Amino acid sequence: QPGVAMQEDMWDADWDSHQSLFKAWMAIKENSAHKLNAIFEVNTDLQKNIISKITAELTWPSILSSPRHLRFPLTNTNCSSEEEITLENPADVPVYVQFIPLALYSSPSIFVDKLVSRFNLSKVAKIDLRTLEFQVYRNNEKYRSE
Repeated sequence: QPGVAMQEDMWDADWDSHQSLFKAWMAIKENSAHKLNAIFEVNTDLQKNIISKITAELTWPSILSSPRHLRFPLTNTNCSSEEEITLENPADVPVYVQFIPLALYSSPSIFVDKLVSRFNLSKVAKIDLRTLEFQVYRNNEKYRSE
């Protein structure tokens, strides 16, 4: 068991914040307020009265909808590795993600249950709630960073 763990109120606050923002997003989406339609009329020297219809749509940022896989380099014992990823975020503001081993959560099984419920995932029985290691898959072969 790790010597350092996240305080329960910290991950509860993160989860509550996510739930609140997601609820607000769903209300916006249910009212179709996430879509904007506009009509532009263009007049140039060559063409007059050209009408263009434009539609814009806000989306909830997510890495889960991405077909890409995250690949971390193999890492020696007592070393660390970092991998930069980009979220599919349509905003012009950067978003950063921190990957935290489940073992650092004060109640990892409860957190996994929340993730499974929120993202409609099938529960994976082989999740190790005590390890601080990440598993790495390369070319469909399993490697372990130890």
